[in-house]
Amino acid sequence: MLKCGVCGFENKVPETCSKCGSIIERYVKATPLYDTDDVSTIKKELDNGNVCIVNVLPLFRKICPAEDYSEMRKIVDELSDYALSIGGDAARIGNERLILAPAFIRIWDSTLQKRTKTQATTTGCQEG
Repeated sequence: MLKCGVCGFENKVPETCSKCGSIIERYVKATPLYDTDDVSTIKKELDNGNVCIVNVLPLFRKICPAEDYSEMRKIVDELSDYALSIGGDAARIGNERLILAPAFIRIWDSTLQKRTKTQATTTGCQEG
C-alpha cells in the first residue's frame, strides 16, 4: 500500500491515487543508519514506495567496535527480510551500503545475471 502525499489515501496501485487522482511520487533516498531506531524509519520509507540506499557504516562503527558482527548482521537481515516480505527487493552495494526497494521495483544484479548465463551454458542452453 502506497500513501498519497496529497490526500493521505492508502493505494494499491503505485502510479496514481485512486481517491484524488494525483501522481504518487516515489524517491530514491540516501539513508544513513545511525541508530537501531532508524530501522523503523527505513521500513516506513519502503512502505511509502521509496527506494532506500542505506549507509550502514555509522551504526557499524557504533555497535561493532570489538569486531562482533552478529548484531549488525541481525539489523541488515531484518531490513532485507522486510523488503522481501512486502514484495520488494534488497541487495548489497559494496561493504558499506544496502539498497532496499519497495514492491514493484526489482534490483538487477550483474553477478546473478552472469551466474544465470553460466548455468544456461552448462545445461546446453544457447543464449539468444
